[in-house]
Amino acid sequence: MNSDISIIINQHLEQDGTIVFRADSFNRLKGFEFNVNSPLVDSLLTIPRISFEDGKVHINIPPFNIAKNIRFPEDTYKVTIHIQPIFFNLSKGLGLRAQPYYIDLEKTTALTEECTFSYNFPPGSVCIIGLSLVFISNQLAFNNKNFNPAGIVWARYKEGIADDENDGGWYNTGFKIDV
Repeated sequence: MNSDISIIINQHLEQDGTIVFRADSFNRLKGFEFNVNSPLVDSLLTIPRISFEDGKVHINIPPFNIAKNIRFPEDTYKVTIHIQPIFFNLSKGLGLRAQPYYIDLEKTTALTEECTFSYNFPPGSVCIIGLSLVFISNQLAFNNKNFNPAGIVWARYKEGIADDENDGGWYNTGFKIDV
């Protein structure tokens, strides 16, 4: 992933040394797989709909048939979908791990219910949304080093100047660039 970030930064580096991002500058991160041995797209066949409006990122998971849209490994009977938005204020070198959203599903359930949730999207920030699946077998997590489907399902930059005030929870990332 570091090489993808380097490419994004170099792609937006101007002649005068400034970096100018656009809303779609981080699109290349969408579809990034954290574990090439168990791609998320092989286990989850429906991906959340994600939109940006009114200063918020909205995540919508439409109702779907579990048996048709989640491929359960043998001997597993439950799965937790873990959705984790993370925001990065690149000019200040800050990050914010937003409240994660968990959806627990059983293999025998036919349809899921639609769910929608939203997060504030601060100006001058990048939002990256990761999604992982944790399968359960015999009341223990089935996932391991070789099987851990997780990836990036959305990435976007919100243009604007970052506020000096923040809602708290931001941490120092040690990575700061002038944008």
